[in-house]
Amino acid sequence: MSYNLQKKKLGRRLLVGGAICLVTCGVFSSCTDGYDLDEKNNPNLGSSIYNYLQDEGNFTNYLKLIDDLGETEMLSHTGSKTIFAANDEAFEKFFKNNTWGVNSYSDLSNSKKKLLLYSSIIDNPLQLQNLSSVQGPLDGYAMRRTTSSGIYDSVLVVSTADPQIPDNKYWATIKQTQDKIVLMKDGSSSSPMLHFVQKFLDQKLFTNEDVDFLYNSPVGTRQTGDAYVNDAKISNGNVSCQNGFIHEVDKVIVPLDNMAEIIRTNGSTTQFSQLMERFAVPYWDKNVTDEYNRIYGTSYDSVYQKRYFSKARDNGGRSLQEDQHGNAASAVLKYDPGWNSYYPDAQSDRNPVMEDMGVILAPSDSAMNDWWNNGGGTVIKDYYGSWDKVPDKVIATMLNNSMLISFTSSVPSKFGDVINDASLPMGITTSDVDKVILGCNGAVYLTNKVFTPATYSSVVFPALINETMNIIYNAVMDETNKFYAYLNSMDATYSFFIPTNNGLLTYVDPVSLGQTTTHLWKFHYDPTVKEVARVYADVFEYNQTSDGTWVIGDSVSRIKTSATATAMNTQLCNRLADIIDNSTVIGDVEDGGTYYQTKGRSTVRVDGSIGVEGKMSVSGGWQLETNQPLTISRIYDMSGKTTGIGNGKSYIVDTAPVMTARRSVADILSENPDFSDFLQVLKDAGALSTSVATKYVSGGWSSVSPIGNLIYIPTQTGEGVNYLFNNYHYTVYCPTNEAMRLAYEAGLPDTTAIRLAEESGDEDSLYHVRQVLLNFVKYHIQDRSIYIDKNSEGGNFETDKSDPSSGRFYKVGVEVDGSNLTVTDKMGTAHKVDKNKMYNVMAREYWLNSATASKATTIDNSSFAVLHAVNEPLLYSKNQFIYQKVEIADEEEESAESKLRVFRR
Repeated sequence: MSYNLQKKKLGRRLLVGGAICLVTCGVFSSCTDGYDLDEKNNPNLGSSIYNYLQDEGNFTNYLKLIDDLGETEMLSHTGSKTIFAANDEAFEKFFKNNTWGVNSYSDLSNSKKKLLLYSSIIDNPLQLQNLSSVQGPLDGYAMRRTTSSGIYDSVLVVSTADPQIPDNKYWATIKQTQDKIVLMKDGSSSSPMLHFVQKFLDQKLFTNEDVDFLYNSPVGTRQTGDAYVNDAKISNGNVSCQNGFIHEVDKVIVPLDNMAEIIRTNGSTTQFSQLMERFAVPYWDKNVTDEYNRIYGTSYDSVYQKRYFSKARDNGGRSLQEDQHGNAASAVLKYDPGWNSYYPDAQSDRNPVMEDMGVILAPSDSAMNDWWNNGGGTVIKDYYGSWDKVPDKVIATMLNNSMLISFTSSVPSKFGDVINDASLPMGITTSDVDKVILGCNGAVYLTNKVFTPATYSSVVFPALINETMNIIYNAVMDETNKFYAYLNSMDATYSFFIPTNNGLLTYVDPVSLGQTTTHLWKFHYDPTVKEVARVYADVFEYNQTSDGTWVIGDSVSRIKTSATATAMNTQLCNRLADIIDNSTVIGDVEDGGTYYQTKGRSTVRVDGSIGVEGKMSVSGGWQLETNQPLTISRIYDMSGKTTGIGNGKSYIVDTAPVMTARRSVADILSENPDFSDFLQVLKDAGALSTSVATKYVSGGWSSVSPIGNLIYIPTQTGEGVNYLFNNYHYTVYCPTNEAMRLAYEAGLPDTTAIRLAEESGDEDSLYHVRQVLLNFVKYHIQDRSIYIDKNSEGGNFETDKSDPSSGRFYKVGVEVDGSNLTVTDKMGTAHKVDKNKMYNVMAREYWLNSATASKATTIDNSSFAVLHAVNEPLLYSKNQFIYQKVEIADEEEESAESKLRVFRR
């Protein structure tokens, strides 16, 4: 560059520099970084971008692109552009090695020229440090930006026999009826540009080694301050011109493919790509077609976009779960790998496309073959025989496990936080990755192994591969409750009792138990609608005849998910969650016991020939009440005995799901005359939600649904209702009538004492009498359900009764073996459970979502209890029945007055 030209540029520095600052600040609202430009670049402020490239003398190919595409005038005058220009040496290397098959500039078509030029231009003037800026302004957040390239710059007219047209049922009609089609890889956006600058790397905690990994460079290659754009390194940045900035790069900037295209075309991931292409569908849009015809002067009926069946992310994004004929996808991918602008869930109101993208772990063909024949895929191979026979939902499970949501969370320094489909560490290492290919919507890690989804080794697997269990599989995979993360965990052992679709035709709705009519739900599965709406239920009246038989009555309603909903219907989700919770045992039910607690805190009983299909049975509380144990028709051993990876066994039941107890504690006592006195104490103490006078509860019963829950009222004036059971599991030691006689003799107030307190009009006396009764009840309720079973463990357990002086709960000691249970109270008296009267009886109490049982629609929570009979009362203090007399106005009641005592606190 001549000395005179430099002098002219220096003379115009102040005017032009101020103009650039104003333009830049207009984009980001401030100039926090300033413009401390390199001294050697400052003289260029008087020159336009075009003139600078001319003066340098080694950008002839790049200038040809500008000239041939009619952009000379724009880049020669004042504007606001940032260009990433490759010099002639970089172009020479490009012509010697590229995927386009061009060997010289003359081989470039007009469309390819557009791709090279416009993909290297950003329509704002940005210094390197501002490339990472986002709205705010905030530095260090951006890693992608849109370029000047348009979505119509690279539309192809291709033969329908071309390999890029998927060989699946969705494209079959097009391939059969048309020879050529206009195909867009993504009709929503062009390929964004990637840029990694220091501020972004610092903000996202990337190391230099992370960048070396992404660019397949030896460790130590990147130095602090180095900046990269797409797959090129910036060799000379921040060249300031009157109409923008030039950042010289060491490679020709070519628009990056999306992840789907990278996997399809790189040559080493053919098998993985074929599986992914199952989910590719043609998508026609009239506006896109009309615009293409306008631009190119054509008259095509349809311009097709290639899209993939995929879920919507929580905060929006692109989703496709039906083709354009309304046919629902049999399965969907975690996200659309062909969407150029894919982004994870937005965490702010900024532009999420700029801040993150995805990652796909794409195994090589050799890795896929080894996995299929010798690794984690053998379970699929053994079941289906060939890939062609594997259903889409089984394949989607493997693909989705390989599709990582966030690129910024999936670089080597953060590999320990990358999780699988069980939300557990994936275990990926740099040695698992042979090569990285950067795409416009994510990075493809070409791996030498397949990361097997936990589902293939978990108790969920039978429901995945069997169409007869797709209702429960749909519920397990539903995003509301996320049971898949729990049941796929390899950190525990599970026994999962899976009801078939047929079994789910007989589900007694717990919510209806407190209503006038009991309801039976029949769950159904409709594969023709989108995934979230496939499960629905028909509701019927369910009536018990005089001989105890249950009979299905009239149809009541149909409960289904709206066609436009993004989440399963709340009632369906609620009941299916209740079924799964109470069908899952954490542990091995073949270890010699009989009673096992479920994830939902209920208890199931296993009987028969344990571990033998057709001869083993399981019962929940409902099955025990109705004497209808469920036969285990098939057992899947997913314990990993052969593969080394697994988490338990799946037990298939065909006639009904495991259902919990229908009866509450009060229901059970009311049905057995041996406990009539204890039931009366519950009533007199105000411990039944159906029997307490409203005046003792502030505001009435607005906060509870009265279906027999055990409660207590803390004060006479009313501080709301409290519960003796609190979303947990309990043991209730039920005193027989003989035990209650002993309690009365010891001083426990009886019904006569309650009546006298009521008639006295002294509410304080009445409250204290009730409190004595309530304390008696509380001490008979123990935390944790302990069954008489040889696998049960005794110990010291808290009761519901607390010490008023310390606030600590009084305890009881429990000794249990396979035949008997003995509970020792605080007074040191041992009480053996009377198995002839009652033992191991299951109860459940519910809290619903409405104060009025008839209006309730969902279960909010519940508690479970096991009831045992004791022939003596449990006592915690020799003073617990100390009273003082109350003055009674009627002297004729003198003889009865001695029975009325008030607890002295």
